[in-house]
Amino acid sequence: MMSLTRWFGCLAFLSAWLITKPLPAAERVSKQPMTPPLIECKPLPPFEPTDWISVGKAFADSTPVSFQQGWLKQLEPGFKPTSVRTGWDEHSLWVYAELDDVDIFNPTTKMNEITDPGKAKPDPWFNPISSTAGDVFEIFVRHAEKEPYYELHITPQNQALQLRWPDARAYPKMCHEKTKIDPHVIQGEKVFTSYTKVDRERQKWFVLAAIPAQLVSESESISPNEVWRISFCRYDFTTGNDAPVLSSTSPHAARGFHRLHEWGRLKFGR
Repeated sequence: MMSLTRWFGCLAFLSAWLITKPLPAAERVSKQPMTPPLIECKPLPPFEPTDWISVGKAFADSTPVSFQQGWLKQLEPGFKPTSVRTGWDEHSLWVYAELDDVDIFNPTTKMNEITDPGKAKPDPWFNPISSTAGDVFEIFVRHAEKEPYYELHITPQNQALQLRWPDARAYPKMCHEKTKIDPHVIQGEKVFTSYTKVDRERQKWFVLAAIPAQLVSESESISPNEVWRISFCRYDFTTGNDAPVLSSTSPHAARGFHRLHEWGRLKFGR
């Protein structure tokens, strides 16, 4: 397996390439700018996180947010629908995602694992520290009044990658200077909770995640009317394809999920 240091160097190079490389003419978006979603997040009734029927009932009144490819004139042929619902309790934001997927897989077997890049050709806009060969659901979250933000990856097998970025300048700076990503990877204990379910017969997988208020707002609890910035994204790999199909709830005008100004706003309601 490629060393951690060398692989992080590859990440910086590929990310910098993404920032500087212009989109092909076929992928430049000429349509009117889209508006980032405003998510009204409602309190959740009591439910059992390990009981998926209970989870579905708890999120039934939550308005789903759909995924898109804002940087393209039209959806890629391989694009598969994804929807996300949100809710909250006193201490956490809860996220419930349903992902259509004809080929559900990810080879990672432990948290923050770096997969073997020889198993697939890394795409210039794919974040290789999560995986270069498998499916990933991703959550970006930031308190509206604070600079740091978190990048949380979840695989179908419920393996996680977790990163903390000190501000919006950190990721582009790292890519431009080709420095290591090591300082941004959150080591040790998992800082959020997640559950996954794979339904191969229906060609779907599901994610349930709880993001603590303490992590994002540095407060023990969430307050009604509090606002967080948020974006949900995915990398959908299919065996035999060189690159994943990317999509997001944010209307990104160019490929790249770290475009914070295009993220949605999530408001905690009563």
